[in-house]
Amino acid sequence: MTTNSLDWNEPQLNPDNWIVIPEFGVAPGAVDFEGFAFPILDPSTDQGHWRRALFDASTMVRQEARNRFGTLKEIKDLHPQAYEDDCVWTTETVFSVRYWLFFQYLKQSIEDFEDDKEGCLNSVSIAMQMALKMVEDRAVDLAEVRGELSRIANMRAGSSKGGKQSGKTRRARAKVPSQTKLRELRGELIAAGTSKRNVAGKLATRFGCTADHIRKVLDLEKHD
Repeated sequence: MTTNSLDWNEPQLNPDNWIVIPEFGVAPGAVDFEGFAFPILDPSTDQGHWRRALFDASTMVRQEARNRFGTLKEIKDLHPQAYEDDCVWTTETVFSVRYWLFFQYLKQSIEDFEDDKEGCLNSVSIAMQMALKMVEDRAVDLAEVRGELSRIANMRAGSSKGGKQSGKTRRARAKVPSQTKLRELRGELIAAGTSKRNVAGKLATRFGCTADHIRKVLDLEKHD
């Protein structure tokens, strides 16, 4: 499928297209995209040709996670146990570590695509390794898992140092139009039958940001 033939609307409504989700079984459109962040297939970019593979991998990993766990909360609750000295390593605990790494490296690859192609490819490679390990369900290799925990520690340290600068970069790259243009688009959506409460979510999907950011630009209240 080529970039131009991608149906952007469908992926935005698919929870597996989002790196951050509130819980399994929650549809983005049903909650006005609250709790969803970092779309993989994104209508504000022309990178569909390579992001499609990331989307497919995310779908595979999320399906495996739903097969193993009843809720995302179970995975999140398991993850901290990996840092305890008396951790009892099970396939579920290892899965929680790799699940976290997979989506962190997916996010990193997207952020690095424009300015650091080598870093982007490295992140994609590690993410795919994590995906394969999760679906293979191999025997637990503690040395390997400890190496993965070190990667998490390094990523968190890097996030702490580079958080402010990366935030500035993301804002600089934002493609949200002016308030005047957004108000015009909002009016068009309402005229076309979209309820006021759903307009911010639709515009956020279109421009690859959050509904709260759209409301802020439009100077709207939370419920508008």
